[in-house]
Amino acid sequence: MQGMLLITGDSGFVGALAKCRNIVGHFKHSPANTAELQVEQGTLGQKQESLIQDVPIRWNSMLEMVKRLIRNQAAIKATLDQQQHKLVMLTPPEWDKIQRLETLLEPCR
Repeated sequence: MQGMLLITGDSGFVGALAKCRNIVGHFKHSPANTAELQVEQGTLGQKQESLIQDVPIRWNSMLEMVKRLIRNQAAIKATLDQQQHKLVMLTPPEWDKIQRLETLLEPCR
């Protein structure tokens, strides 16, 4: 419960996580977008992996979503730079914020 208070407070995590969910949804709901991301992952020499959407009833899914986004940040940015979309990307401070969230949640796993 305490972890939920951290995220629902006025800490800026709510907006950053909403953007994360929108980015993941952009790729999860389109096989073409997913394929473009996988090509970009390969180009960058990264493991081809799908993004993970957090699910409220799976307590560790937020951590997994954040970890995948951070690990694939360059591939996501490069893919979205080539697409027409209406997503609002995470700002550098928001990327830092979700990195801190990963650090906070990891011991709970």
